Amino acid sequence: MAYSNVANVQLTNTFDYWRTTTNQLAVAVNQLANTTFIKDVGGFTLTTGAITLSKSTGTTLTVSANATVSDTLTATKLTSGSPIFTGTPLITVNDIVLRSGNTSTGNANLTVIQGTSGNAQLWYDSSGLVWRTSANVQNNSLSATLLTTRNISDSVTTTSSSNVASLTAVKSAYDTAVLAYAAANNAANTTTVSQTGNIITGQKLNFVNTSTILVSVAVGSSGNADISFASTSSGSGTVQQINTGAGLSGGPITSTGTITANVASTTAVGVTQLTDSYSTTSSSLAATATALKTAYDIASNSVQVFANNTLVLSRANVNFINTSSIIVGAAAGSAGNANISFTISPTITGLTSLSSATLTSTTTLNAVDVNATGLVTHSGTIKDTPIQTVTTSTSWGANAFGKVLLCTNGSGITLTFDSTTGGNGCITIVRAGAGTVLIANTNTIAKKNTASFTTGSITSTYGSATVLYTSGTEFILFGEIT
Repeated sequence: MAYSNVANVQLTNTFDYWRTTTNQLAVAVNQLANTTFIKDVGGFTLTTGAITLSKSTGTTLTVSANATVSDTLTATKLTSGSPIFTGTPLITVNDIVLRSGNTSTGNANLTVIQGTSGNAQLWYDSSGLVWRTSANVQNNSLSATLLTTRNISDSVTTTSSSNVASLTAVKSAYDTAVLAYAAANNAANTTTVSQTGNIITGQKLNFVNTSTILVSVAVGSSGNADISFASTSSGSGTVQQINTGAGLSGGPITSTGTITANVASTTAVGVTQLTDSYSTTSSSLAATATALKTAYDIASNSVQVFANNTLVLSRANVNFINTSSIIVGAAAGSAGNANISFTISPTITGLTSLSSATLTSTTTLNAVDVNATGLVTHSGTIKDTPIQTVTTSTSWGANAFGKVLLCTNGSGITLTFDSTTGGNGCITIVRAGAGTVLIANTNTIAKKNTASFTTGSITSTYGSATVLYTSGTEFILFGEIT
């Protein structure tokens, strides 16, 4: 550091004071010439001349705070951490180096301060290896990429969103589009023409008017062309030629002749006769919708037939055949079921029909058959007539057919019999208790054979009576009654 405030030498000063002051001046001069000169106070102003730093290597000028250049700053290379220029600087340099000395990749920015509205910025994006610019760095949607020759591509197939097409690429795409348009337009306006079996493809249709036929073509709907033909004259004419195609014979006819329709077969085209039959094996007839519907119904309603748990027929029609002794009936039942009924013919005395019945645990009925003479035969054993105990007054009808009503009441009861829909049947009543048993009828049924008794009561304990229905509305009462 140079000595500051070196005092002037006075005549009154001692020689030693003069020597000291002279040495201070010498040190200051030597520092200025040979070492780092530090001026700790005040400024340094050149009104004329220049400061020349002729050192060829290393750092020749270091500014720790701000540096103001009012005129032109000329530098071969300007290196700074984050320089800030104000006013209108004129910088004449060969190179401006950003991020000098860095050995790793990174971004570098040139920023224009815009106050609170957001700064404008030019920066190098190291991730995309491109320069970007933005009018407002606070809004990324305003940023754009500066394209260089590196981003100009001659390719017409690339899908890159960071490159632009060169004029070569644009011209190539244009030429390709022109050719494609011409080909598409040509294909859209051409069609396939067939004449007497010969096909001419990719041709334009030119409708030629004649002296007798005028052809007009107009644009129709859905991109179609409407073609109309109009005769220029009316009246009769002469057929020049009639040709026959597949299924017809006799042509061509140029004057007179007969055209005949060929009969179709499995090997020839022609006219086919229709049939409603679904069972024919003809190969020259064609089935109608009626035949198909009949076959479908038969297939839909066929069943599998088993005999003694062995499959006899698969998806077959069941045909019930009547005989001289068994009449079979089939009718549609509920839930899509079929009700099958069997009737014995001729009628066996005392038995008009076979109907289903609930057999008790003590009743066994095995292998009942009806033979051709009308006789009922059986193998096995029919055990015990159903017995039903009665203790109170009740009403009866077909629900008691074939039963023994065992009355064990201690006091008198009344058994009332009503009309039935079950046909003929027989009921036995036994008085097994001390109470009387009165057999009565409703006004819908007639009680016969009552001339020898008045009330229809069973006479004594262990006496019995029989009610025999001769029809649904009439029964005969007989037995130990009064």
